[in-house]
Amino acid sequence: MSEQYLTIEYLSTKDLTRLFSKIAIDPVSGCWNFTATKSIGGYGLFYYGSRQKYVHRIVYAWLVAPLPPFRSGFELDHLCRNRACCNPCHLELVSRKENILRSNWPPAINARKTHCAKGHPYTKENIIQHKDGSKRCRTCKNAYQARPDRQVKRREWRDRNIEKVRAQNLATYHRNAEKNKARMREAYHRKKAHAAD
Repeated sequence: MSEQYLTIEYLSTKDLTRLFSKIAIDPVSGCWNFTATKSIGGYGLFYYGSRQKYVHRIVYAWLVAPLPPFRSGFELDHLCRNRACCNPCHLELVSRKENILRSNWPPAINARKTHCAKGHPYTKENIIQHKDGSKRCRTCKNAYQARPDRQVKRREWRDRNIEKVRAQNLATYHRNAEKNKARMREAYHRKKAHAAD
């Protein structure tokens, strides 16, 4: 278990003195701010054993519970949103997805949105979901496409690229030929059955 998980059952007096000499406790927020070396991302770094490790991981593994390895899919979330904090009361072990969704990254902010910029609700019927994970308001898209200037531009583009449009239409026809024939057969039989009644 100790090979996979970060476990710290004992810290020497020397390590404790070194560690807590680099921590400033904020009386207002309760954060244990690490004041020494930090990573590019703002997390405190501390030599433990023969390697540099993140301070919040060392403190959590020592005072709370063993930590799974980095690539396990679980991470420590700073509930206080202060990356330099190593207070174990401000840390929670969560999945990577949960940690990202709780953050202030643009993807997390966009995932929390319930309405588009124009105020239309993001409901299942009103969202156009793209392959890259982004979404768009269907009402806004339809309003934009219905504008007269857009219709003129669409016609102009079609006239300039008529050969490309014809090739795309032909490719779509061949790609969906069987599906379209099946749909036409089904409509024919439904109409025939309805006429017999």
